[in-house]
Amino acid sequence: MLDAQWIVQIYSKDTDGVLCIGTGYLINDKLILTARHVVFSNKGVSSELKLVFPERDNDGKLKKQGENYIYDFDNAISFKSEDIMFQGNEQLDVAVICCPKILQPVPPMVKLATVNSLSDTQWKTRGFPKAGKVADFQREQLGFAVNLQGMKNESIFELHTTVNLDKNLFKSENGWGGLSGAPVFADNQLIAVITDKYETLDSYFFAVSIPYLLEKEQKFADLVGEKKSAENKTAPLFEEGDLIPYLANRVDQELELCKEVKVYQAVQSPFICVIHGKQEECSEGFIKRIHFCSLKKAIPKQVQQGIKRYIFSCDSFKNEEELHEKMWASLGEVVVGYFAEPDEIAQVIAQQNCPVLLCVAMSSDDCLHNKGIQSIDFFLNFWKKWSSSTEQRHLLLVCFSFNYTNVNSVFGLFSGTNKINKMISNYLNQQLDFTKFNLSGVVLSELTPIEQKQVEDWARTYAYQSYEKLHPLIKNLFTSNKKISMESLALKLEEMYEAVK
Repeated sequence: MLDAQWIVQIYSKDTDGVLCIGTGYLINDKLILTARHVVFSNKGVSSELKLVFPERDNDGKLKKQGENYIYDFDNAISFKSEDIMFQGNEQLDVAVICCPKILQPVPPMVKLATVNSLSDTQWKTRGFPKAGKVADFQREQLGFAVNLQGMKNESIFELHTTVNLDKNLFKSENGWGGLSGAPVFADNQLIAVITDKYETLDSYFFAVSIPYLLEKEQKFADLVGEKKSAENKTAPLFEEGDLIPYLANRVDQELELCKEVKVYQAVQSPFICVIHGKQEECSEGFIKRIHFCSLKKAIPKQVQQGIKRYIFSCDSFKNEEELHEKMWASLGEVVVGYFAEPDEIAQVIAQQNCPVLLCVAMSSDDCLHNKGIQSIDFFLNFWKKWSSSTEQRHLLLVCFSFNYTNVNSVFGLFSGTNKINKMISNYLNQQLDFTKFNLSGVVLSELTPIEQKQVEDWARTYAYQSYEKLHPLIKNLFTSNKKISMESLALKLEEMYEAVK
């Protein structure tokens, strides 16, 4: 995901002593990706090379130097030709610079695309075009978000450039100059680097493909830590060998959570997220999606140092006091490593330098064998007491999964399990009021089985290189089923994907 604080201005002088400005982007704690011609003139490496991070250090003022407006501050970092670790060539207008200074906070590792994105995918960039260097030009206008036009050839993207900027400025001589080297992001991955081939400024830029560099330029791949492999030829589908977090269709639930978390300001108390659905809809897989994907979209700055996830339990109990004792015991074991005192556990979590996910599950059977619907209130009272005992430095997200126990027979429809399923569903969807517990939270829409179109849309997006082979298999999957549970779908898709990739 593009983060403006890691956009860097690269200053150099050409062989005639003219000041040149380009754009670069930190892709890890030390490497800066840019265009080759930003640091190399037609006669070799440029002179007086400097790096500047305007979004980190600048006070917002501009000063004029010759025909250019440059940022007025003294935090420039000088670098030398030997700091240029990858030089590209005339056909591949890319360079990688090793930043001589250690930056704090440490820049995160950027996810580099290993597969070229499809045409019409939205892309975004940010940079320092020459026409933007007038004193009254707003810095916010330097970010673009438009669509991919397609591929000019296997190594070059065409980027559509219908942007809301003053076209008269950008039609001036070399108005786009300075944007060279800017990063291109799509699908939350770095996919390309903008080059200087401004053939049709009102229509598109050209940009060098990162997947092409990783596949064809071993030195580049070794430098950025990406090895060539057969796996890199297809889109990465899942982490930890688990496909479920990345499957269709949990978009509604993800958006509901992200909307609430983005506006949640009271980080000193827990935020409760209730996830509910039948057991085979895999609420634990959705929690992994929250961990790996959702929070990075909702609160990108907070998750730069990662996300801590702890899974604890709430076993059978006779009353509210016993439930709370067992919850503290379980939390102490997973967070601290022993049965610690509540204040100690809370302090350890509060002092984390990143958001924390605490994950726990309950089922219809748990409610049936314990205190029925009251079990949920007992659970929420635990967090009500927590919020008054400590202050969080970062988001504390409590993911409470409620799994409805299956009723497999006609007689089961009249069972206590079916009755408690309906009671809990009604309570979660219509009656639960977090303010009664002095808490903030959200009850997400119920996790439901998956339809054919949702799976086809997923395959087009995440497995498009194999889509033609996958599509008939997906159709066969739904021949006798209008909907399929997430658990069953994951198993089938993993088998299908392994067979065709």
